[in-house]
Amino acid sequence: MKGPAEKQIHNRHAEGRPRLAILDDQLDELEVTREKRVLELANAETPAEDFQEMTCH
Repeated sequence: MKGPAEKQIHNRHAEGRPRLAILDDQLDELEVTREKRVLELANAETPAEDFQEMTCH
């Protein structure tokens, strides 16, 4: 799914208009933030299964 900045860049390109540097910068920032969140989730110490097992006992 495309975010607002990515959608605006795509729309401008589809319409033959030049890219806006500010949108490129925003998209770069969003991609960096997304990568950080993906790594945080991948490195989470307590998986959901462990929590469920502890509440069942």
